[in-house]
Amino acid sequence: MTRSRAFFCAFLLAALYGFSSTLGKAPVPASPAREKTFDLELIAGFLEPGWQKSTERRGDEIRFGPVSWVSPTTGLVRAEMWDVFADVTFETDGSRKKTNAIRIDPVTRNKDESPWNLWRHRHGYQFFYGKGYFFNSLADVRPSMDPAGGAFYDHVLRNVWGYWVRKRLNDYLATGNTGKGADWSSVAPSSTAPSIMEKPIRLKYSARGLERAAPVLFQINLWHVPVKIDFEIVRSTEPRSSGNFISLSHGYRWKYNMAEWRRRHGYQKTFLGNYEWENGFPDEKKITEKEGKLLDGLMDRSVESWVEAAMAQVLFDLNRKLSGAMAELGPTTKNQSDAAPNQPATQ
Repeated sequence: MTRSRAFFCAFLLAALYGFSSTLGKAPVPASPAREKTFDLELIAGFLEPGWQKSTERRGDEIRFGPVSWVSPTTGLVRAEMWDVFADVTFETDGSRKKTNAIRIDPVTRNKDESPWNLWRHRHGYQFFYGKGYFFNSLADVRPSMDPAGGAFYDHVLRNVWGYWVRKRLNDYLATGNTGKGADWSSVAPSSTAPSIMEKPIRLKYSARGLERAAPVLFQINLWHVPVKIDFEIVRSTEPRSSGNFISLSHGYRWKYNMAEWRRRHGYQKTFLGNYEWENGFPDEKKITEKEGKLLDGLMDRSVESWVEAAMAQVLFDLNRKLSGAMAELGPTTKNQSDAAPNQPATQ
């Protein structure tokens, strides 16, 4: 027998053996695909995730609580901006309706923390005694900041508090509604906005995972300014043992009103491209182009840091709920675990 004929006979015997071994055995059924509506959840009070259709409006920048008068012309009031609180001591004229001087003391969570750190944290960075300034990050190591840049941000953000206190406190005092039990919502929207987002999302899945790509759009609000975030989820290509069952098809995107974000921080970019402080902003020097671009960088980064944090929570919630739904369909077999391409979202 020649070598080629021997190989052919061996191949034929193997094929016949494989065919006979499958006789009488039914093929493994594919896991049926299901469709289900999940409630996408996001919990973070100061991101106002429950306000999915809200938009900012002038007058909602700062709120004041009841005024305590410690002397005929000296008052004390607690103020709130973006869920950060500060005690404001102020001097007035005899009418108690016009402030002459103010002092702002942030309310700290503990005595060992820098008083302004929560306000910094809202803007995507922090300061640590003996270590310096650092950007917020979900990574294990926080990126360090240039000390001069951190000091500049501190200077501007403290002035933002002074700007809005001076701009709104006189109007608040003029209302006369400043005593015990004063209605905070008379000056700005109530702070009891829904802090939990429950957004329905329809997913098609099987025991293998997602069977169809799914687009997602949701909104967070930073200091009442809407930030819209969109992305598309598909089946993860990671091993099932990783516990990750979804991936992003093309990353995620976000958009917001930069002009309004600048206005809330006391500056603007004119039609000619120049930077200017808003009228009444407590900074004697004009803002330079370099400083304006530096501030724009901080404004963008502060939004980006909260988008990143929101996305981490949203994707974790989606993955957890999808994993539970897949488990209800039973374990996958070797045949079922072969990942099929994700169908387009339009199918």
